[in-house]
Amino acid sequence: MQIEAIYKNGILIPLVPLKLKKKQGTVKLVIPDEQVEQVPEKQSKLRERINAILGEYGHPRPSRTPEEDKAVWQRHLEEKYAV
Repeated sequence: MQIEAIYKNGILIPLVPLKLKKKQGTVKLVIPDEQVEQVPEKQSKLRERINAILGEYGHPRPSRTPEEDKAVWQRHLEEKYAV
């Protein structure tokens, strides 16, 4: 589905009423390049220190909820300690 929206002060306002089926999820936005100003990503000092420690193993994690983390950990434990 494609919709049009107005971007105002950091908020996207759909031009037609819209209600999503889920409370949380991902959406894909297509924004023309001429509408976007690139801002360099700034990392905190702590993030820089953590990345230095992790080296090649440091990578961004996809967004997850605590419930999803708990479910993954539970499955891992069940597989590891299955009788």
